[in-house]
Formats: sequence, structure tokens, C-alpha cells
Amino acid sequence: MGIYIKEMSMPSNCFTCKVESEANCPVWIGLDNVTAADYKNSRYPGCPLVEIKTPHGRLIDADALADDLDYDDRMFHDEIKANAASWLRSQVNITLIEPEE
Repeated sequence: MGIYIKEMSMPSNCFTCKVESEANCPVWIGLDNVTAADYKNSRYPGCPLVEIKTPHGRLIDADALADDLDYDDRMFHDEIKANAASWLRSQVNITLIEPEE
């Protein structure tokens, strides 16, 4: 599961990150060859934080909505809902947050 922190900007380095501190950052702990300069001057390339540009649109689960529309099509033979589901699954929509695995 992930979180979205409203009005928090992406830190430019791990030292200024408000989510974790040097002592307990889950990304840096256990890594070899990490220096204090690395921590203070950059973000680790594997950092799990993802920047969401603002302004952004609504953050919805379009796949769940498409599944509901497909269900309505199957149950009620509603071609308009089938077309809407197909459109939602197409590449015309920008994904702001990738699904977690």
C-alpha cells in the first residue's frame, strides 16, 4: 500500500526528506558504500517516493471503474458502457501512480 501526502514536495536529497531520517530510512539501511555525503547530496535511485505533479486530475482507480462498466455490459447488454470501459483501458489516460504488485 502507498500513501499520498498532500502539499508535500519531493525532497531533493535524503537529508531533507520529511518521511524518514538518516537513522531509519528503509532504503539506505543495509546498503554498502553509502556515505554521509551521498545521504546529504542526493536521493537514492531506488527511492520509493514518486512525484505527482500539480495540478493533477482526480486520482481514481480507472481499472475498477472499467471492471464495473464491463459488468454492466455483460448483465444489461449496454454497449455504451462496454465502449467506455474500453476507452478507460486504452492509452489515452495518463497513469499518475503505477499499481503496486
